[in-house]
Amino acid sequence: MTKSTSFIKQILEIPHGQAKNNGYIDAYIGYYPESRDEWGDNIYLAFKLDQISSDYRRFLMDHKDFMTVYLNEQDLVFKFSISDDFKVQVMDPFKNGQYSKIDRNYVKTYFSQYVTDRSQRIKTSMNWQILTKDDELKKYWEKRIGVTFTEDMEVWSRPEKEEEIYGYQSSDNEPSPEDCEISNPRYTE
Repeated sequence: MTKSTSFIKQILEIPHGQAKNNGYIDAYIGYYPESRDEWGDNIYLAFKLDQISSDYRRFLMDHKDFMTVYLNEQDLVFKFSISDDFKVQVMDPFKNGQYSKIDRNYVKTYFSQYVTDRSQRIKTSMNWQILTKDDELKKYWEKRIGVTFTEDMEVWSRPEKEEEIYGYQSSDNEPSPEDCEISNPRYTE
């Protein structure tokens, strides 16, 4: 699972269960054939072509932030726009691994402090712990890796382009996949 799935896709308000039932693969903040090393200007959701229903495709294409969809081998990758405010308040700190600096209103709106685990026990959400630099998580990592955390240190690793950009190529000399674009004129910029 990408960190974009864990912390970014929530802004689209697309129910995760519905997505999973339609071949959801992951969320990304870059699409290599289009943006190369650039990331954070849009959100991309990838789905398995043979598992996404036509109704769900239409649902995604009717989303207010939908821009276009790419066919990439056996995946459909949907591109969504994000606001400039979101880029500054959420995306920039996220890309820098500064989870505790992500806009607090975004955190309060999209992340529950408590979740119910498989045993029906209520526990603090891991995402919440990461986004708030939870003391218990900090202590866990200090003990596990033998490092005392300073105030400026986060409790989770920063996102890496290799994981957060769909189809990321390690070198510009490597061929990128052949793609075709399916756009609806009413959604183009």
